[in-house]
Amino acid sequence: MECGGIRYEGDESTQEYETVRSMVVEFTKTKYGFLKVHEIWFNQDKNFRPKPGFHVYFLKQSVKLKNPQYVLSEIPFHTVVLDLSKPLEEIWRGFSKKSTRYEINKAKKLGDKLTIKNNENIHEFLEICRKYWQLKYGERPKWGLEIFTKNTRLFTIYHEDEIVGGLLFIEDIPNRVRLFKSCSRYLESENMKKLSGALMRYLHWYCIRYYKELGARIYDLGGINLDKSSPTYNITKYKLSFGGEIVTEYDYILVRNRALRAIVKLKT
Repeated sequence: MECGGIRYEGDESTQEYETVRSMVVEFTKTKYGFLKVHEIWFNQDKNFRPKPGFHVYFLKQSVKLKNPQYVLSEIPFHTVVLDLSKPLEEIWRGFSKKSTRYEINKAKKLGDKLTIKNNENIHEFLEICRKYWQLKYGERPKWGLEIFTKNTRLFTIYHEDEIVGGLLFIEDIPNRVRLFKSCSRYLESENMKKLSGALMRYLHWYCIRYYKELGARIYDLGGINLDKSSPTYNITKYKLSFGGEIVTEYDYILVRNRALRAIVKLKT
């Protein structure tokens, strides 16, 4: 597909989305042959109760839980969300004129030198993430292929067929999509740093339009730190440059089994 001289490749069709309940996406894995670890996103059930037995729950909870009986940890956090029910023109006007709009317009001028791919080249994305983490943190990321599931979608952007970066989302269509992982090559060279600033913002603009057309209501840019003295505050400023609303949500760890609660408490 082409749009404004820029090529788009990959899966353009809608897919089947499996949700546990309204506004919820769940990932479950088994550890040590018996322990079920559940990671649940977008939960809005204030009365959520974990199952008995060997189950550990990590909740990204949109609302505060009423009953703390099985809660081992509750950590409030902030995230930035865009309302995709608004007209695109209004969403665009919410972008910072001096940074986000400027950089997106700069990327548009590259025309057919750019390509965006949808749910392709996962290993290529993982490789640039590995290089990014090595350059920034001096270690490899602690995640790999397991982050790609039926509830995730990857968008990658290329300049003259060379990958520049990518965005991985968790999807709960038609409700919400959340930025899960973002990696680019901006630390690799001065040229990549200049390209990344424009192209990654343009990729977000493409994803906003893609998910709005698909029927999603919320575009979640992911967690932010409001402490201006924090070394991660530049990421906060970047996300806030897309406009949107700052909302408070909660990270929970829940365990019902008493013996397991004691073990998990020691580990966390």
